[in-house]
Amino acid sequence: MEQAREALGARLRELRADAGLSGRQLAALAGWHFTKVSKLENGKQHPSDADLRTWCRHCQAPGEAADLITSAHSVASMYLEWRRQGRAGMRRPQKAKTPAYERATLFRIYEPALIPGLFQTAEYATAILGSFIGFHDLPNDLDQAVAARLERQHLLYSGDRRFQVILEEAALHTRIGGIQAMAG
Repeated sequence: MEQAREALGARLRELRADAGLSGRQLAALAGWHFTKVSKLENGKQHPSDADLRTWCRHCQAPGEAADLITSAHSVASMYLEWRRQGRAGMRRPQKAKTPAYERATLFRIYEPALIPGLFQTAEYATAILGSFIGFHDLPNDLDQAVAARLERQHLLYSGDRRFQVILEEAALHTRIGGIQAMAG
């Protein structure tokens, strides 16, 4: 979902750059606050259909509007589906990933800031998922969600799987939970 939002923003940025407009120039032409262009290009604000038509008109690319509107609707649908699934708590999304993980024989994981789920301890997973549940105001099924995440760790020791993992140093230093969670 986030990648789709970023891709939409990148397309908007390309159109603006191809038109030779700065963000402030486009905002002035459209009658928007100057920060709106940046928010749309960086996926921090979801564009309305009217926003996209206005963007394309001022960037001399009216033929792009229909495709951009379709992309924006797709992003919105992904978000709504994610919210719908989240209403049942975090256990179900954790369990839903297991079949795909079980089919995989090669895992390539890049993580800039956190320990990947497959390698998390119960304390670390509790801290991560607990903050996520609280922030998004999801039903509190924390214990079941943590258990579902930890159940996947059997994949580390069964089958013929390979793991290629790149962690940035920040993943080891980003404090999640207390000292015990980090030590684990």
